[in-house]
Amino acid sequence: MGRATRSPYRFLLPLAFLGVLFSSSYGANWDDNSCVGCHTELGDEYVVPVHGWRESSHASAGVACEQCHGGNPSSWDVEEAMSEAKGFVGRPVGAEIVMICGTCHADPERMRPYGIRTDQLTFYRTSHHGKAVLKRRSTDAATCIDCHGSHRILSPSHPKSLVHHGNVPETCAKCHADEAMMSKYNLPTDALAEYKESHHGMLLYRDDNPLVPDCATCHGIHGATPPGVEDVSQVCGNCHGNTAESYAKSPHERARHFYGSPRCVDCHGNHRILFPSRELFTAEDGCASCHADDRGAEMAAAFYQELDHTASSLEEAKASLEDAPARLIYLDPFRERLREADSRLIEAGPVSHALDLDALKKITSEATAIADEVHHTIEGKKRELAVRKGAWFVVAFVAVLWVMFLILKLRQIPNPYEEPRGAEDER
Repeated sequence: MGRATRSPYRFLLPLAFLGVLFSSSYGANWDDNSCVGCHTELGDEYVVPVHGWRESSHASAGVACEQCHGGNPSSWDVEEAMSEAKGFVGRPVGAEIVMICGTCHADPERMRPYGIRTDQLTFYRTSHHGKAVLKRRSTDAATCIDCHGSHRILSPSHPKSLVHHGNVPETCAKCHADEAMMSKYNLPTDALAEYKESHHGMLLYRDDNPLVPDCATCHGIHGATPPGVEDVSQVCGNCHGNTAESYAKSPHERARHFYGSPRCVDCHGNHRILFPSRELFTAEDGCASCHADDRGAEMAAAFYQELDHTASSLEEAKASLEDAPARLIYLDPFRERLREADSRLIEAGPVSHALDLDALKKITSEATAIADEVHHTIEGKKRELAVRKGAWFVVAFVAVLWVMFLILKLRQIPNPYEEPRGAEDER
């Protein structure tokens, strides 16, 4: 309802009251709430907020209309129900929304029963969104309802919640993919499209993986501030701890400290982060983008060759395993060994960020040794089986010859019970 001194709908209030009393579709807790009754009776777009609110976490927790909109929900007189004296604010906007939500959500006593953090308003004040809304009174920047919804506010764990892990990219994109809005602030609109092409995005959209980062994981939730030069490595390191630890030992970290780069995003990108491959060491948009015909390029080539040699050994061993006759060779131990070699090769990825070739070789040599051992053992068993098959063929061939020889010999032995030829004629 909007602000009004005398509403044209005031005559419908008695009907709304009767409708609420005799309808079994309304919970007993809200039978006397004039906001719910009036909006339901008016129907059309007026009842939409009621339906949304009934599904919300707020309704489940007993939070009703007046706690956000003010007014007097116990009065069925429209002027009394929407009285300014009762704090009626109608439809809040901008900073009003933030402060209304913050009234409860920053109160430890109110939030304690639900285990909800109470520092999010403080974080919001530090974000670009918060500064734009609270200081510059922007109507574009996101407030609470832009991300969480207005009336149908569901728990983040609910699959249909706008802030459920799998829905966050689309929620952020409502603004950040809006070209008209983003053009005002010279911000790109392709973040969602790039994220969907990334390894992170594919795991989220294809597998609904709860461990994959979404927008909020990197940019923050309520304190949404894009990672800067100084903190982006720490942001990535929250998930990629082993890689961050190796990177901290590298010449790149020292260069970043003095010159600001290279950072994670300089090599891997920010939103379109593809699954890293060893080709990055020699690709034009990889190490070669900074290093050409220098010591760095030589190291990159050495790293590529080391990883490629190990990967080739693994592929060769896996091909041997694939061709091995499972009915004749027990293959589980070999599969386990190759899984171990795979793990070592995966471990080599983070270690390579230290740019220590000796440390890398220590890992890759172990993986290569395992792969070669599996390959040679399986190939040896294949040759052994081939020899056995050949021996069995020879034995079978000799046995057949002996059988044929015996048959011929048996045919040459006269049958004592058979009369000689001509005996019958002599009779």
